[in-house]
Amino acid sequence: MPQVVVFDMWGQYGFFRIPGPPEMAVTFPFPPRTAILGLIGAILGLPRNSYWMREHPLRSSTVAVEIIRSKVASGRVDEIPRSPSVTVRLDDKEIVLPSGLIRGGTANEGTRQVSILIEPRFRVYFSCHDSKIMVAVQRTLEERVFYYRPYLGHTSMPAELEYLGLFEYKPMSPGTYEVCTVIPADDAGGVRPNGNINVVTGVPMTLTANRVESDDGELMYSAGPADCIVSIGYQLIEGRTRTTVTSSQEGSVLRVLTRPPVYVCKLPCCS
Repeated sequence: MPQVVVFDMWGQYGFFRIPGPPEMAVTFPFPPRTAILGLIGAILGLPRNSYWMREHPLRSSTVAVEIIRSKVASGRVDEIPRSPSVTVRLDDKEIVLPSGLIRGGTANEGTRQVSILIEPRFRVYFSCHDSKIMVAVQRTLEERVFYYRPYLGHTSMPAELEYLGLFEYKPMSPGTYEVCTVIPADDAGGVRPNGNINVVTGVPMTLTANRVESDDGELMYSAGPADCIVSIGYQLIEGRTRTTVTSSQEGSVLRVLTRPPVYVCKLPCCS
């Protein structure tokens, strides 16, 4: 049977920016597939954005995400100071955030809608057909020796990682299953939710990339726009996702032999 690495990631805060106009600095309620592969690339020390090249095995890896805890705190900032940080009132709490996170790389200092995740925790199911990458991910998580520090979407928000194990999984035939992870909410994933769920649109799954050679001959990689964007559905019941889905494609749902076994829905990579 194929195998999947399972690990938890959590932190005090998280911010996975939703692409949009500059007056919005708001977060997805979960890490997109792009953010998870970026984190894995960072802890392994891979050149930034190199894994978005079409020939890289990490780009086509299997990823599923379970929401264990995800509280979105929202507010607004009427004026962004030129200082490195700004105090923002989100819901009923004042939080100090980097000004650059809110500004989003623009010079515009007008009003911003802001949201971040408070004490988020996610469970990641990861598998890659490249055995060297699988061994490296497992060893790195077990030994907790990371090439670059992992973070939850922004460098000011460090992530803690906990290795839970290496488990066999079985691709399931079309049918109805109760999955514990977020699910594709459009045709890209081959699953259909049964009942009402929360849906987030415009979630990036993969990015484009180009090789760039610097003046001193160093090979670098430049990330371009997403070439796979889907809608993602989820629901939270007592802090965990449980969604009943009907699968129409072989392998859209995986049975992971944890204790007890769980059903997960892999995210599409469109490549």
